[in-house]
Amino acid sequence: MNLSTEAVCRDRLAPIDRARYAVGPLQDLTDPNREELVRLGQITPFEEGEVLVRQGTPQNTLYVVLEGSLQVRCSSPYSIIDLAILGRGESFGEMGLLDPMKASASVFGKQAGSTWNISRDQLERFARIHPFSGMALFRCLGVSLTRRMRKSEDRLIRCSER
Repeated sequence: MNLSTEAVCRDRLAPIDRARYAVGPLQDLTDPNREELVRLGQITPFEEGEVLVRQGTPQNTLYVVLEGSLQVRCSSPYSIIDLAILGRGESFGEMGLLDPMKASASVFGKQAGSTWNISRDQLERFARIHPFSGMALFRCLGVSLTRRMRKSEDRLIRCSER
């Protein structure tokens, strides 16, 4: 999928396709609040192999996969670990919103698609204007992070039992 800049701009100005964005951390928001939040962010197309986030770089953006799939990979001088494959409705970048550390993993296109993304500043602006929707969004992000942590703990336990 290769969207031109014109197509991306046209998509931002078009009426919001409610079903397209009623996914992941955006699903529990009311339609008007979701539409407002979506307009504060941007849609970014990506190609297979394209790096969206590079491990070790500053990160302050939340991403939600709209189409395609992404590979999440962590590397060290001694190994490379594939952490996850993300598909429609899944998010990443939550840690960078909550803790201004550098990205803990790289994320790159596995199958071409697009993400909706929003910066920490825009997300905080939305939360100040719509505190209940902001709280619902951050709660959903917290649940997502908690589930990932539990999954990682399970993997560590299985590895240590070998």
